Amino acid sequence: PAAEDAVQVLETTSSSLIGLVLVLVSSYYFLVDWTGLRDWLINLLPELERPDARRLLSEVDIIWWAYVRGTFVLMIIMGVVFIIIGTAIGLPGAFGLGLLTGLLSMIPEIGPIVAAIIASLVALVEGSRFLPISNLWFALLVMLIYIVIMQIKSLWVRPLVMGRFMHMNTGLAFVAIIGAIILQGVLGALVVLPVLATGGILGRYIRARLLNLPPWPEEEKKQVVLVAEQS
Repeated sequence: PAAEDAVQVLETTSSSLIGLVLVLVSSYYFLVDWTGLRDWLINLLPELERPDARRLLSEVDIIWWAYVRGTFVLMIIMGVVFIIIGTAIGLPGAFGLGLLTGLLSMIPEIGPIVAAIIASLVALVEGSRFLPISNLWFALLVMLIYIVIMQIKSLWVRPLVMGRFMHMNTGLAFVAIIGAIILQGVLGALVVLPVLATGGILGRYIRARLLNLPPWPEEEKKQVVLVAEQS
């Protein structure tokens, strides 16, 4: 049974990692060639619908780039924090491990676990440079630090940073991330915020069109001012 459980965990992890790599590579190519793809999609529509489509795709583009910038800021924060902590406790290779932790922090759940395991193995083999404790206790200390910091990152830092960059309520960002982890796993948590924001943009536009309202707030303001001037 233990061997079967280990194989199952390995298969699940491998599938998640493969899916993650595919999502990252696909996102990279979409972002690189986004202008050509956007123009191609717009040209498929009737000419009267093209201005709205261009505006919608422009807002979606802003949302996804905001998510990318927020992810990079989160990676930098985590990298700097673990470089400082690793240096403070005498962890060998603290700078490199901090950079690796920052890079892996973009992957919910799996990334922090991998980073914690690598740092704990280094602590177990090398020990601390100046803390007077055994290698085993030092490895346990490093693992505990990683668990605590990553929980703070998942519960507070990530929703706060992403909420600020994407102009989304922090509580809503937290609930969305946790719900995506529970329902869809790593891949769902990775893209849930920009997908949710994109859905909000599209939903607002569809509602405005159904109710025969101006889909953009500034157009609605201009219409109100025009009516007031005419009256």
